[in-house]
Amino acid sequence: MYRQSMNLENLIDVSTVTGTDVLIALAVALGGVILARVARHFVVRWLTSKSDIPEATAKTIGRLVSALIMLVAAVYAVSFIGVDAGPIFVIILVILAVAFFSLKPLLENLAAGLLIQARAPFTLGDEIESSPWKGTVTDIDSRTTVLVSPDGRHIRIPNTDVISNTLVNMTREGQLRSSARVGVAYGSNIATTRKLLTETTSSVAGVLTDPAPTAGVIEFDDSAIVFEVRFWHTPTAAASFRVTADVYEAIDSVLAANGIVIPFPQRDLWVRSPAAPATPETEETTE
Repeated sequence: MYRQSMNLENLIDVSTVTGTDVLIALAVALGGVILARVARHFVVRWLTSKSDIPEATAKTIGRLVSALIMLVAAVYAVSFIGVDAGPIFVIILVILAVAFFSLKPLLENLAAGLLIQARAPFTLGDEIESSPWKGTVTDIDSRTTVLVSPDGRHIRIPNTDVISNTLVNMTREGQLRSSARVGVAYGSNIATTRKLLTETTSSVAGVLTDPAPTAGVIEFDDSAIVFEVRFWHTPTAAASFRVTADVYEAIDSVLAANGIVIPFPQRDLWVRSPAAPATPETEETTE
């Protein structure tokens, strides 16, 4: 107890503190609060003026700057009322070091979240794929990026995983390409078939005209000439499924209407009967 009392007395000495010192300490603390608010407002306003920094990121950085200013002002203020600021700084540094190592995963995800918001590889509403997850971005918080998958699952991906894995943004370019394959019977006119496929696909609702659909032969299969039709549409998983289904339906109708056959796979089987075994009647005997 005596050692603790001596240590406390060494840390806090109020014997020389005057009323003026108390007023100065209060003024410093109040000034720190005011300066922190002004600095936060200025930082947020300055950062949001940059087109490549989202508002959420600017606000987070502004709060960190504000907290740092208030911490420095508080330590400086208590020095006027007989508190030795040196040990306090040491204690704060120790606390920050312990907090850093104990909260390292959380801080890493926080830093990753700030990096995602600063670089903006995607925004709310974008459809992304971050291996192995795919879905629509609904939120980016301090720890995770939140997705809703095409089948309705709610997915939270740690921000560190998002920035360390391959990221695919399927909606950023404003359009997405899909394809459909169809095989026609040998003997079909290739040029006519290609024209029919292209014109039919262009007429399907949801298919973009720029870039225009294209079609061509990609393989001579065992029983068919295989065409691939490529077309562009709005960049969502729902549009990809719907438009592709409509393209296949339209292709089936137009080929049937023009007498172009989609053949079944065919195989020719050759059956060889084994040689008849020799019988006693057919065997030659020698004396």
